[in-house]
Amino acid sequence: MEVTLAPSSGHEAATFLVVAGSDEASRVPMPAATMSFRSHLSHDGTRLMLQYDDASTTRLEIMDLRTGSRQDPGGKDSYCPRLSPDNRTVAVWESSVEPDPLVLLDVATAERRVARQAHHPAPPSCNDVAWSPDGSLLAMPDGDGTLVTGRGGQAIARFPNRYAVNGSQSWSPDGSRILLYDQGVGRYVARTLVNGEETLLGDNRIMTVPVGWAGSRIVWLAGTPGHQRLVTTDGEGRGERLWTRFDVGDQAIDTVSWSSALAGTKA
Repeated sequence: MEVTLAPSSGHEAATFLVVAGSDEASRVPMPAATMSFRSHLSHDGTRLMLQYDDASTTRLEIMDLRTGSRQDPGGKDSYCPRLSPDNRTVAVWESSVEPDPLVLLDVATAERRVARQAHHPAPPSCNDVAWSPDGSLLAMPDGDGTLVTGRGGQAIARFPNRYAVNGSQSWSPDGSRILLYDQGVGRYVARTLVNGEETLLGDNRIMTVPVGWAGSRIVWLAGTPGHQRLVTTDGEGRGERLWTRFDVGDQAIDTVSWSSALAGTKA
Protein backbone atom coordinates (compact mmCIF):
# COMPACT_ATOMS: atom_id res chain seq x y z
CA MET A 1 0.00 0.00 0.00
CA GLU A 2 1.20 3.53 -0.84
CA VAL A 3 0.25 6.37 1.49
CA THR A 4 1.18 10.01 0.87
CA LEU A 5 0.88 12.56 3.67
CA ALA A 6 -0.11 16.11 2.81
CA PRO A 7 2.24 18.93 3.79
CA SER A 8 1.24 20.87 6.91
CA SER A 9 2.71 23.26 9.42
CA GLY A 10 5.99 21.76 10.56
CA HIS A 11 5.66 18.73 8.26
CA GLU A 12 6.62 18.10 4.65
CA ALA A 13 4.80 15.86 2.20
CA ALA A 14 6.05 12.28 2.32
CA THR A 15 5.21 8.95 0.67
CA PHE A 16 5.37 5.68 2.58
CA LEU A 17 5.04 2.05 1.49
CA VAL A 18 3.46 -0.59 3.72
CA VAL A 19 3.62 -4.34 3.04
CA ALA A 20 0.41 -6.21 3.79
CA GLY A 21 0.52 -7.81 7.22
CA SER A 22 3.25 -5.48 8.46
CA ASP A 23 3.05 -2.58 10.89
CA GLU A 24 6.24 -1.02 9.51
CA ALA A 25 6.25 1.68 6.83
CA SER A 26 9.20 2.58 4.58
CA ARG A 27 9.59 6.18 3.44
CA VAL A 28 10.26 6.71 -0.25
CA PRO A 29 13.33 8.96 -0.74
CA MET A 30 12.76 12.07 -2.86
CA PRO A 31 15.42 14.15 -4.69
CA ALA A 32 16.66 17.13 -2.70
CA ALA A 33 15.41 19.68 -5.27
CA THR A 34 11.86 18.36 -5.28
CA MET A 35 9.28 21.03 -4.38
CA SER A 36 6.28 18.74 -4.66
CA PHE A 37 5.42 15.33 -6.06
CA ARG A 38 2.61 12.91 -6.83
CA SER A 39 2.70 9.12 -6.60
CA HIS A 40 0.65 5.97 -6.95
CA LEU A 41 1.34 2.24 -6.69
CA SER A 42 1.23 0.08 -9.80
CA HIS A 43 -1.56 -2.45 -10.26
CA ASP A 44 0.71 -5.38 -9.38
CA GLY A 45 2.44 -3.57 -6.52
CA THR A 46 5.93 -3.85 -8.04
CA ARG A 47 6.39 -0.22 -9.09
CA LEU A 48 5.76 3.30 -7.89
CA MET A 49 4.74 5.92 -10.44
CA LEU A 50 6.14 9.34 -9.50
CA GLN A 51 5.92 12.90 -10.76
CA TYR A 52 8.49 15.33 -9.37
CA ASP A 53 8.03 19.09 -9.55
CA ASP A 54 10.86 21.57 -9.19
CA ALA A 55 11.10 25.29 -9.84
CA SER A 56 11.02 25.05 -13.62
CA THR A 57 9.66 21.73 -14.85
CA THR A 58 8.11 18.38 -14.05
CA ARG A 59 9.79 14.99 -14.32
CA LEU A 60 8.29 11.50 -14.43
CA GLU A 61 9.87 8.42 -12.92
CA ILE A 62 8.93 4.78 -12.46
CA MET A 63 10.58 3.19 -9.43
CA ASP A 64 10.95 -0.60 -9.45
CA LEU A 65 10.29 -1.59 -5.83
CA ARG A 66 11.95 -4.99 -6.29
CA THR A 67 15.33 -3.68 -7.46
CA GLY A 68 15.32 0.01 -6.53
CA SER A 69 16.03 1.00 -10.15
CA ARG A 70 14.38 4.11 -11.57
CA GLN A 71 13.24 4.73 -15.13
CA ASP A 72 12.35 7.99 -16.87
CA PRO A 73 9.51 7.18 -19.32
CA GLY A 74 9.85 10.57 -21.03
CA GLY A 75 7.06 13.09 -21.29
CA LYS A 76 7.68 16.83 -21.65
CA ASP A 77 5.66 19.27 -19.51
CA SER A 78 3.65 16.30 -18.25
CA TYR A 79 1.64 15.93 -15.08
CA CYS A 80 -0.76 13.54 -13.31
CA PRO A 81 0.78 10.29 -14.69
CA ARG A 82 -1.23 7.07 -14.50
CA LEU A 83 0.59 3.78 -15.12
CA SER A 84 -1.34 1.09 -16.98
CA PRO A 85 -2.00 -2.28 -15.27
CA ASP A 86 0.62 -4.02 -17.46
CA ASN A 87 3.21 -1.32 -16.58
CA ARG A 88 3.84 -0.65 -20.26
CA THR A 89 2.03 2.67 -20.79
CA VAL A 90 1.73 5.94 -18.90
CA ALA A 91 -1.35 8.11 -19.44
CA VAL A 92 -0.35 11.70 -18.73
CA TRP A 93 -1.61 15.24 -19.31
CA GLU A 94 0.64 17.55 -21.32
CA SER A 95 0.63 21.31 -20.72
CA SER A 96 2.78 22.30 -23.70
CA VAL A 97 -0.20 22.96 -26.00
CA GLU A 98 -3.81 24.11 -25.61
CA PRO A 99 -6.04 22.44 -24.72
CA ASP A 100 -3.98 20.01 -22.65
CA PRO A 101 -4.00 16.63 -24.44
CA LEU A 102 -4.04 13.30 -22.64
CA VAL A 103 -1.03 11.43 -24.02
CA LEU A 104 -0.05 7.75 -23.86
CA LEU A 105 3.69 7.18 -23.39
CA ASP A 106 5.24 3.81 -24.19
CA VAL A 107 7.47 2.99 -21.20
CA ALA A 108 9.97 0.96 -23.24
CA THR A 109 10.35 3.29 -26.23
CA ALA A 110 9.08 6.70 -24.97
CA GLU A 111 6.87 6.77 -28.07
CA ARG A 112 4.11 9.35 -27.64
CA ARG A 113 0.49 9.04 -28.85
CA VAL A 114 -2.36 11.46 -28.15
CA ALA A 115 -5.21 9.50 -26.59
CA ARG A 116 -7.66 12.37 -26.64
CA GLN A 117 -7.56 16.11 -27.21
CA ALA A 118 -9.72 16.37 -24.12
CA HIS A 119 -11.73 19.50 -23.45
CA HIS A 120 -12.41 20.24 -19.82
CA PRO A 121 -13.84 23.43 -18.26
CA ALA A 122 -11.15 23.51 -15.56
CA PRO A 123 -7.71 21.92 -14.99
CA PRO A 124 -8.23 18.18 -14.58
CA SER A 125 -7.77 16.42 -11.28
CA CYS A 126 -5.09 13.77 -10.97
CA ASN A 127 -7.83 11.41 -9.80
CA ASP A 128 -10.03 11.49 -12.89
CA VAL A 129 -7.89 9.42 -15.31
CA ALA A 130 -8.51 5.74 -14.63
CA TRP A 131 -7.32 2.55 -16.35
CA SER A 132 -9.64 -0.44 -15.98
CA PRO A 133 -8.07 -3.47 -14.20
CA ASP A 134 -7.34 -5.30 -17.46
CA GLY A 135 -6.02 -2.16 -19.16
CA SER A 136 -8.55 -2.36 -21.98
CA LEU A 137 -10.47 0.81 -20.98
CA LEU A 138 -9.43 4.30 -20.00
CA ALA A 139 -11.72 6.82 -18.27
CA MET A 140 -10.80 10.48 -18.71
CA PRO A 141 -12.42 13.93 -18.39
CA ASP A 142 -13.94 15.18 -21.64
CA GLY A 143 -16.14 18.24 -21.72
CA ASP A 144 -18.54 18.34 -18.80
CA GLY A 145 -18.04 14.79 -17.60
CA THR A 146 -16.06 11.61 -18.24
CA LEU A 147 -15.47 9.62 -21.39
CA VAL A 148 -14.54 5.93 -21.34
CA THR A 149 -12.55 4.78 -24.36
CA GLY A 150 -11.00 1.58 -25.56
CA ARG A 151 -7.21 1.30 -25.74
CA GLY A 152 -7.36 2.45 -29.36
CA GLY A 153 -9.37 5.56 -28.52
CA GLN A 154 -12.86 4.40 -29.52
CA ALA A 155 -15.65 5.82 -27.32
CA ILE A 156 -17.33 3.23 -25.08
CA ALA A 157 -19.44 5.26 -22.63
CA ARG A 158 -19.99 8.78 -21.26
CA PHE A 159 -20.71 9.84 -17.69
CA PRO A 160 -22.14 13.39 -17.69
CA ASN A 161 -21.07 15.52 -14.68
CA ARG A 162 -19.25 12.54 -13.16
CA TYR A 163 -15.56 11.96 -12.49
CA ALA A 164 -13.48 9.04 -11.20
CA VAL A 165 -12.66 9.44 -7.51
CA ASN A 166 -9.18 7.89 -7.22
CA GLY A 167 -7.64 7.06 -10.56
CA SER A 168 -7.55 3.37 -11.47
CA GLN A 169 -8.50 2.47 -7.89
CA SER A 170 -11.99 3.68 -8.87
CA TRP A 171 -12.70 0.53 -10.93
CA SER A 172 -14.00 -2.57 -9.18
CA PRO A 173 -11.61 -5.57 -9.42
CA ASP A 174 -13.65 -7.16 -12.22
CA GLY A 175 -13.98 -3.88 -14.14
CA SER A 176 -17.76 -3.92 -14.06
CA ARG A 177 -18.32 -0.88 -11.82
CA ILE A 178 -16.62 2.45 -11.24
CA LEU A 179 -16.74 4.90 -8.34
CA LEU A 180 -17.62 8.42 -9.48
CA TYR A 181 -18.25 11.84 -7.97
CA ASP A 182 -21.48 13.38 -9.28
CA GLN A 183 -20.54 17.03 -9.51
CA GLY A 184 -24.12 18.07 -10.18
CA VAL A 185 -25.47 16.97 -6.80
CA GLY A 186 -22.22 16.66 -4.83
CA ARG A 187 -22.59 12.95 -4.10
CA TYR A 188 -20.67 9.75 -4.79
CA VAL A 189 -22.10 6.95 -6.92
CA ALA A 190 -21.09 3.47 -8.09
CA ARG A 191 -21.94 3.06 -11.77
CA THR A 192 -22.31 -0.23 -13.63
CA LEU A 193 -20.62 0.12 -17.00
CA VAL A 194 -22.71 -2.31 -19.04
CA ASN A 195 -26.14 -0.78 -18.35
CA GLY A 196 -25.41 2.61 -16.79
CA GLU A 197 -27.21 1.81 -13.54
CA GLU A 198 -26.03 3.86 -10.55
CA THR A 199 -26.13 3.36 -6.80
CA LEU A 200 -25.99 6.43 -4.57
CA LEU A 201 -23.37 5.87 -1.89
CA GLY A 202 -23.49 6.74 1.80
CA ASP A 203 -24.29 10.10 3.32
CA ASN A 204 -21.22 12.03 2.13
CA ARG A 205 -19.98 12.78 5.64
CA ILE A 206 -17.08 15.21 5.98
CA MET A 207 -13.67 13.67 5.23
CA THR A 208 -15.28 10.44 4.03
CA VAL A 209 -14.36 9.65 0.44
CA PRO A 210 -14.58 6.37 -1.54
CA VAL A 211 -11.03 5.51 -2.67
CA GLY A 212 -11.24 1.98 -4.08
CA TRP A 213 -12.34 -1.60 -3.60
CA ALA A 214 -11.55 -4.67 -1.49
CA GLY A 215 -13.30 -7.48 -3.33
CA SER A 216 -16.93 -6.44 -3.75
CA ARG A 217 -16.72 -3.99 -0.82
CA ILE A 218 -16.02 -0.28 -1.25
CA VAL A 219 -13.07 1.23 0.61
CA TRP A 220 -13.48 4.71 2.11
CA LEU A 221 -11.00 7.18 3.55
CA ALA A 222 -12.75 8.32 6.72
CA GLY A 223 -12.08 10.61 9.65
CA THR A 224 -10.18 13.86 10.20
CA PRO A 225 -6.38 14.42 10.28
CA GLY A 226 -4.96 12.55 13.25
CA HIS A 227 -7.84 10.09 13.20
CA GLN A 228 -7.98 8.95 9.58
CA ARG A 229 -8.61 5.33 8.68
CA LEU A 230 -9.77 3.13 5.81
CA VAL A 231 -13.13 1.46 6.24
CA THR A 232 -15.10 -0.82 3.94
CA THR A 233 -18.81 -0.91 3.22
CA ASP A 234 -21.12 -2.93 1.02
CA GLY A 235 -21.93 -1.79 -2.51
CA GLU A 236 -24.42 0.79 -1.24
CA GLY A 237 -22.17 2.39 1.35
CA ARG A 238 -23.58 0.49 4.35
CA GLY A 239 -22.24 -1.97 6.91
CA GLU A 240 -19.03 -0.11 7.80
CA ARG A 241 -16.01 -2.19 8.91
CA LEU A 242 -12.52 -1.02 9.85
CA TRP A 243 -9.91 -1.99 7.22
CA THR A 244 -6.77 0.00 8.11
CA ARG A 245 -5.93 2.59 10.74
CA PHE A 246 -3.17 5.19 10.22
CA ASP A 247 -0.83 6.24 13.01
CA VAL A 248 0.56 9.42 11.41
CA GLY A 249 0.03 12.07 14.07
CA ASP A 250 -1.90 15.12 12.94
CA GLN A 251 -0.92 14.98 9.24
CA ALA A 252 -3.64 14.44 6.67
CA ILE A 253 -3.64 11.52 4.24
CA ASP A 254 -3.34 13.06 0.77
CA THR A 255 -3.42 9.94 -1.42
CA VAL A 256 -3.63 6.20 -0.90
CA SER A 257 -3.37 3.31 -3.35
CA TRP A 258 -2.87 -0.43 -3.09
CA SER A 259 -2.05 -3.39 -5.28
CA SER A 260 -4.45 -5.84 -6.91
CA ALA A 261 -3.45 -8.42 -4.30
CA LEU A 262 -5.25 -6.33 -1.68
CA ALA A 263 -8.07 -5.33 -4.02
CA GLY A 264 -8.77 -9.01 -4.69
CA THR A 265 -11.61 -10.11 -6.92
CA LYS A 266 -15.34 -9.49 -6.97
CA ALA A 267 -15.88 -12.57 -4.80
